[in-house]
Amino acid sequence: MKGVIFLHEIQSPLPLGGKARSLMELMRQGFRVPKGYVILPGVELDEGELLEAFETLGCNQVAVRSSAVNEDGEKAAWAGQLETKLNVRRKGLINAINDCRESAKSARAQAYAKAHGQESGGVAVIVQRMLASDISGVAFSKHPVTGQDAAVVEAVHGQGEQLVGGLVTPDTYVIDRSHTVTEQHLSGDQPILTSPQLEEITRLTWSIVEQFGHPVDVEWAYEGDTLYVLQARPITTL
Repeated sequence: MKGVIFLHEIQSPLPLGGKARSLMELMRQGFRVPKGYVILPGVELDEGELLEAFETLGCNQVAVRSSAVNEDGEKAAWAGQLETKLNVRRKGLINAINDCRESAKSARAQAYAKAHGQESGGVAVIVQRMLASDISGVAFSKHPVTGQDAAVVEAVHGQGEQLVGGLVTPDTYVIDRSHTVTEQHLSGDQPILTSPQLEEITRLTWSIVEQFGHPVDVEWAYEGDTLYVLQARPITTL
């Protein structure tokens, strides 16, 4: 079995994990996803092959993410339980991949799996071009607390990991189905997102719902004026 498979080349059913499978499907449906490849679980690592694949991405830094086989289901999302390495350069690639593979064995991941009656299973690893994000955030297709049929968008300057880690307070917007902003909570004096950007993110989020058939939690980022999807998973709090 080939150990490295590029996201745009994946066709047959493979043990990709929920995160990688979601990215593959997003790319297949024409959504803008940073290019990258997947290392399948259990495959012996070939350093030369991995570094050659790194070079084909045409960048100096990558994001390396875990994608457990039982991850990102409708009842358990595994968000934040497994390792993610950002801004990884060529010389740190192999260590980052190994760290992601081993993260399913951590006490945190094992406790989460037990609480949800699962096993983490094998771990695929995603390597993608690292965006130079100007603005990033998350978007929910339904309100994750109230279940209201409205999009909730959170935005921060720079990379989104500071938002996921709770290190910064985001701008928060609630947008109803008529695309009207019904709530807006700003972290500063000026909105982080322009009205066209907020509209674009909202339309993107609801378009992904149409493709996936269930409410979604989307990670997104702007690199310059270009909007990318970094991840989409089911909302498990509803």
